[in-house]
Amino acid sequence: MAFVASLLLSREVPAVPLVLYAVGAVPVALRASVPEIALDLGLVTMAVGIAALSAWMYSRSAVLRTWDAPPARIVPARATA
Repeated sequence: MAFVASLLLSREVPAVPLVLYAVGAVPVALRASVPEIALDLGLVTMAVGIAALSAWMYSRSAVLRTWDAPPARIVPARATA
């Protein structure tokens, strides 16, 4: 839930798929004490939310901003004798 809350507060991703994901996560978290149909509906709800987020990210992949930091340089390790 902290993951969903932080994404909602950032306002950079659509809220509806995040809410679907969070609502579906509740019966999954309580899977030992809910009926099988509730668990199945929770899994389907989570899958719909994840699919919607995936479609949104794929459609925006060319324009999503990343950190403005310069790329890391990988320096080969030196052998020590």
